[in-house]
Amino acid sequence: MKTKWLVLAAAAACFVLTGAGVHAADSDKISFGKNIRPLLEQHCSQCHEPDNKHAGFDVTNYREFKRGGESGRAITPGEPENSLLMDKILGKSQPRMPYKLSPLSDKEITLFRKWIEQGAHGD
Repeated sequence: MKTKWLVLAAAAACFVLTGAGVHAADSDKISFGKNIRPLLEQHCSQCHEPDNKHAGFDVTNYREFKRGGESGRAITPGEPENSLLMDKILGKSQPRMPYKLSPLSDKEITLFRKWIEQGAHGD
């Protein structure tokens, strides 16, 4: 019985020391099509689509989204802290987006941040 607990404790220590638990979630690849596009459709496309491009910004496809709008590029791949999109959804740059709607959830913001950190690739 004592040996069983010792083995479990050693295994847990190895798991913690190698950071296996921390990096597993961080290494999950965020997909533009599966994770980001649905958020853009739900929260942004009403005002930023081909027939209604507020601020010259279209979020309906990756190429247009990556191009940005009148304020410049929305994302700086690999640098969420330098991405206008993050400033807008966090309210650091006004007006906060989505405009006059509830802010994005922490989970949604984290998806955008991780996707940008991973290089903001299309798929």
